[in-house]
Order: sequence, then structure tokens, then C-alpha cells
Amino acid sequence: MPTLISSPVTEFFGYVGVRHLERLSKMTPAQSPPLGSLRPAKLSDVPRIAIVAAAGFWHSSVFSFERPRFNRYPRDTLASYRSLYQQAILDPDSAIHVVEDDYQKDEVKEVYDALSIVYPPLEKQLPPEKLESSSVIVGVGSLSLKSDRSRCGLFQPEGMADSGSTSTRLESDISR
Repeated sequence: MPTLISSPVTEFFGYVGVRHLERLSKMTPAQSPPLGSLRPAKLSDVPRIAIVAAAGFWHSSVFSFERPRFNRYPRDTLASYRSLYQQAILDPDSAIHVVEDDYQKDEVKEVYDALSIVYPPLEKQLPPEKLESSSVIVGVGSLSLKSDRSRCGLFQPEGMADSGSTSTRLESDISR
């Protein structure tokens, strides 16, 4: 049985065996480990991430304190999550990852009432290249890298890690 080791990476991804850790230690800082259905988030994922976050965090004990009027303004809740995750994806001190799984056509039945009323069609949740796929984002995880400076910027969207300030990158991405 492999020895289990904890590190800043394994605290997020779970414990890994020694042989897996050896493989990870040989990677250069610019590589990330193979993650299966878990992958770094992209800006094009933000609309779907907002829905997953709103649906998932509704069950949190702090959701109603953070968003006391979520029932009256469900679109504001979605806009808030879109803004939050867009900023986090562009932040070199953050790592945002998503998990994909099979799309369930009746998933809207599983969300709270106010969200189900404004639940956008799948075409508005996914980038065009993902519409033909059977998998969608079903989970999101955030990690602050501030305590591990060696990984800062590692999980930026492709082409973003070395290009300008966050606000410049955000403006250029929005204009696309």
C-alpha cells in the first residue's frame, strides 16, 4: 500500500500515493498533473460555472446571509457568481478547476425555485464548441495560491500567464 503524503497540491486534489507524487515532482512548474474530468477553468466556462455555483451554494449555510434577496433577484445572484469567477480565473493567485460529467436534461428540476425561473437554456451556458458534447460542468473548486508562490500563475487560462495586468487581460478577453 502506498504511503499517503499531504502537500499544498494534495490538499486540494486529495491524497495521492508516493509513486504519483514522484511523477508530479518531475514535472516542470509550467505543467499540471493529469486530472481526468477535473480541468482548469476557462473564461468561456464562466456562464455555466455561475449556474453550478448558484445551484450548489444554495445548500450552504451562509448562502442566505451572503445573498439575502436571492429569491427576489436570482439574475443578480448569477451575475455575482459570473463576476466572481471571471475575476478569479484571471487572478494569478487563484486556481479554479471544474469537473465535467454527463448532462442531465432535467437538471433544472433540482435547483431552487427562483433559479429555475431564470435558468438559461444550455446554448447560453456553454461555448459553441461544447454544445455537441454530452458532458457539462457539474462542479467547481477554488484554491488560493498565495501561500505557494511557486505555483502562482500556473493555472491561468492559456496565453494569459505572461501577458500584462489582470485588468488589461480582462478587457481584451471581454472584447473578443
